This record gives sequence, structure tokens and C-alpha cells, in this order.
Amino acid sequence: MALEPSLVQKRRLAGQLADAQKSVQTLLSLKTPAEDPLAQRRAERDALRRQLADVDKTMAQIQRGLVPPERTAKLLEDMLRRSRGLQLVSLRTLPVKRFDAASGASAESNAAQDAERQLYQHTFEMTVHGSYVELYEYLRMVEQLPWRLFWSRISVAVNTDQQLRLVVTLTVQTLSVSKAWLVV
Repeated sequence: MALEPSLVQKRRLAGQLADAQKSVQTLLSLKTPAEDPLAQRRAERDALRRQLADVDKTMAQIQRGLVPPERTAKLLEDMLRRSRGLQLVSLRTLPVKRFDAASGASAESNAAQDAERQLYQHTFEMTVHGSYVELYEYLRMVEQLPWRLFWSRISVAVNTDQQLRLVVTLTVQTLSVSKAWLVV
């Protein structure tokens, strides 16, 4: 009887200890080997951020070598003024399109997904007429510019009304991260 209160206290403490051990086991079972359940998502996010930084760097390098869209018309006109004998028939801009890098072509902008990292294709079309030599020299000068343009299309026709003068329609493109474009 003298030991009865000690035994009761011992049973009570043993029960508390068993409950504490169950709580510890429950907590340990919640912590998997990857202690942070969001660690994998953070690693994926960080990998995507690195890829995005690489894409941004590549886009900046490409854009540095291209004629800015707002300067394309003026550049082509200035070069045309330096050419002797060429006459401008028309010049115009075509609608801006979202550049689809997967196919290497343009696509209409359907969604505003990641708009600040989207490339836009700015297309400029000009028609000039002159002799073969004059047109050749002009196109050579455009090709030798320190900035690059993408040559999309060139078509040549003969105008027999003006002493067999050639009519050339040149379509060039440049890329930018801005959708804005000045219409000529």
C-alpha cells in the first residue's frame, strides 16, 4: 500500500511518455528525407529562373545586332538617298507579329503570356526602281550595314515603260521586345 501512490504516478508518467513518443513518431513520419516539402518546387523554380536569364541574355545579344524597328525606315531611306538613279516607289510597314522561335516564323499574338519577354517581328516593305547595277549596289550596301536585318523576300520585275528599268520589292524584318511600331 505504501507503494501504491508511486505505482500510480509511474503508470501516469509511462502513459505520458508513450503519448510523447507517439507524437514524436508522428512528427518524424511527416518529415520525409526531403525535410522541406517545397524544396523540389524551389529547385525547379530556380532552374527555370536560370533558363529565363539565359533566354534574356540571348535575346539582348540578338537585339544588339539588329536595326531597332523605329530606325529601320529612316536607315533604308538614307541609304536610298546615297544611291544614284534609284527611285522610291513605295514604302510601308506591315502589321507587327509575335515571333515564334519554335518554327522560326511569326505568329499572331493570341495570349499575353510572358509579354515582357516576347519577341516581336517588325516587317518593312519598300519598292524601288532603277537599273540592275544601281539596285545591286543598294542591296549590297544594305547587306553590309553594321546592324542586321532579316531579308524576308525580294521580288524583281521589269518595267518596260521606262527603258527596261527593274522594279524591286524588298521585305526586311527586325526583332524587338516592343510591340510598338511606327506606321509609315
